[in-house]
Amino acid sequence: LWGVDKVDGASATIAGQIVCTDAGRWPVQREFNRRVKRRFQEEGVRIFNPVQTIAIEPPVPKHGSD
Repeated sequence: LWGVDKVDGASATIAGQIVCTDAGRWPVQREFNRRVKRRFQEEGVRIFNPVQTIAIEPPVPKHGSD
């Protein structure tokens, strides 16, 4: 059974199984990902890479209380 397992602000998780041999796992996975990517492009579904920037500024020295 295939379906959307989870959706949040940055991703959608699709769950399912494809029967293959251990040796065939990676080629099958790459082909599946390639087909999903191509279909998303055809349908205009855009995938963003979420970026988070954290700026840590040094503390301001206190004057007069040295």
